[in-house]
Amino acid sequence: MSVAGLVRALGHDGRWTPILLSPVSLPHEGIDNAHWGNVPLLALPSSSSASPLIGTWSLARSQLIESGLRVSPSIVHLHGLWDAGVFAAMDLVRCQSLGFVISPRGMLEPWALRHKWARKKLFLLGFLKRLLARCDLWHATSDGEAESLRALGFRQPIAVIPNGVDCSQALFPQDYSVVGPYRLLYLGRLHAKKGLENLLRAWAIVRPLNWRLAIAGLDEGGYASRLQSLAAALDLGGSVEFPGPMLGPEKWRYLASGSGFVHPSFSENFGIVVAEAMAAGLPVIATVGTPWQMLPTERCGWWVHPTPETLAGAIRAMTTSDQASLRAMGARAKAYAAVAFGWNAIGHDMADSYQWLAGCPAVPRCVRFT
Repeated sequence: MSVAGLVRALGHDGRWTPILLSPVSLPHEGIDNAHWGNVPLLALPSSSSASPLIGTWSLARSQLIESGLRVSPSIVHLHGLWDAGVFAAMDLVRCQSLGFVISPRGMLEPWALRHKWARKKLFLLGFLKRLLARCDLWHATSDGEAESLRALGFRQPIAVIPNGVDCSQALFPQDYSVVGPYRLLYLGRLHAKKGLENLLRAWAIVRPLNWRLAIAGLDEGGYASRLQSLAAALDLGGSVEFPGPMLGPEKWRYLASGSGFVHPSFSENFGIVVAEAMAAGLPVIATVGTPWQMLPTERCGWWVHPTPETLAGAIRAMTTSDQASLRAMGARAKAYAAVAFGWNAIGHDMADSYQWLAGCPAVPRCVRFT
């Protein structure tokens, strides 16, 4: 939903008219295919193979005219790299003299490139390399992602702009009684990248009294059963639960049910769920390899290496803290999120970046050249 939030924020900024073209159907959390907020969404033919989308620009132009939007695009902004949207972007850039922005969305992070690397290497060495060379501006959601782009040899300017959170949807955390039970929450994909096996092993090391671990999210490829089997093998009994996916208002109610949040991932370019947990007023445990080194410096959490032992140390520190201390940490997290992840400021920075790319001489504060 970060793309939906960004295009809505750009619409509210008013300097640009964002139009979202997608090769897939994207209704989600009450947003239909016609508009994401007031932003038109034009559906392109999907492609299940590596064959390019043919005539993307011609199709997009005809759909714009049919919808009553007679606009001439100035910027193409591609989000992600490993799907048919890449072909659509190449077709648009090839047919028009347009500014070109790429948000890799973590897909060029070291862990992501190691995953199914053989296929990705062929893709990078082939046509994608030509597309990336055409990029005028990268968009990174964190300092770490910007550093990864530089490490890969890309020398184009980079706009470092985080993902945003609609903080108005956040609920206050539940005020537990002094006897608990307290809950440490995880929310995200159930996938090997997320370090959840390490989390279960860390939980088995600590086995904190009056605490439960909840691991919520969408199961990918049957990984949930693997986690459940590991929890049983570690004899974690009733101290771990798997409540399934959490979307929309249910997600915010879930976050409000916790006393803390944990994100044990091996690698993230951002990790929107961490920002959402902070907006919900939860202290957070996150791992090196994710861009949350500010947690200890802002006194709202822990940032540790993604191993069972280091995670266990952070879990022990959290679960032995009194609730007043955890609430104070959560209050600092909430205040930080309101300033750092508000969509209005993010939309303003992205609009500034587009203005600069279109010829405005003022270099935006978020754009870096080294």
